[in-house]
Formats: sequence, structure tokens, C-alpha cells
Amino acid sequence: TWHFFRAWLPLFLREVHDYSERSVNYFSTAYYLSADAGSLLMGFLALRLASTGLGVHRSRTLVYAGCALIALLSLPIAQLSRGPVLLGLLLLLGFAALGLFPIYYSFSQELTAHHQGKVSGLLGFLNWVAMFFMQRTVGRYIEGTGDYSLAVALAGIPPMIGLGVLLLLWRGPPR
Repeated sequence: TWHFFRAWLPLFLREVHDYSERSVNYFSTAYYLSADAGSLLMGFLALRLASTGLGVHRSRTLVYAGCALIALLSLPIAQLSRGPVLLGLLLLLGFAALGLFPIYYSFSQELTAHHQGKVSGLLGFLNWVAMFFMQRTVGRYIEGTGDYSLAVALAGIPPMIGLGVLLLLWRGPPR
């Protein structure tokens, strides 16, 4: 979700919603500040929940689930018209999309303490390979159809898939 919107948001706002380049630049600043806030605050929220006795893994899972649900705002965003509702929802989506990152990296630390660098490096590599194919595919689709709505709508779904996998296959760190 984060990688889709960081790359396609300016074009989506200019080409679909006819915002000026200057307006998009100003909005992008707000978008990145919102995303930074999400990253920081979601990490703090997981820590706060864990400190109340909820448990570290469960706290992380709840915060991830909340961010994944907010990322689904991509579905209505794809259909909205230009205006403050669209921009407000995009700010909230950016908040949640980058809010997933500290939780994701925290989960990777649960896998292994001894091989953390290898795990993070491999996951990062796989992510960037996937982003290469995703960005090319999206570019070809948009170039061929001139339509952003399907790509924007689908961009919020991967965190929910990740949550499903997390809930079905992983109950917490090894003991």
C-alpha cells in the first residue's frame, strides 16, 4: 500500500482529479508528514498496549489489524471526486500505510534474534523485487486503460492479506 501510493499518488491527483502540480507538491508534504506520524505513533501504540499486559505479539497484531483496516480506505478513495474528503482520506491512508512498517519489522524480530540481519535483508530484497513487478504492471495497466480506479482500490488490500496470513499461520514468537 505504501509503495503504491508513494509512487502513484502525485499522478493520481494530477491526472484523475486535475490538481495542479503546486497543489500536489503541497499535499505531498502533508501526506509524508501524516505517514511519518503513523509510523511513529503506531510503534508507540503497540508499546503502550504491550505495557498494559496485553502481550507483545497480541499488541502488535492489534495495531497491524487497525492499520490494515484503515488501508482499505483505498476502496472508497478510488471512487471519490476531487475535494477535502478525498484528501483527508488519503492522509489517513498514508498514516496507516506507513504505520504498518514498525509493526512489520517488529514481527520480523520475533522470528529470530540471532539471524535478524539475514531475515530483514531477505524480506527487504523480496519486497523490492515485488515492487519492481507491481510498479511495471500498474504502469502498463494505467497506460493501456487510462484508468487509476482499479489500481487505487486494490492497493489497500495487501495488508489485509498479510493480516490473514498472520492470524492463520503465526501464533507468536517461538518459545
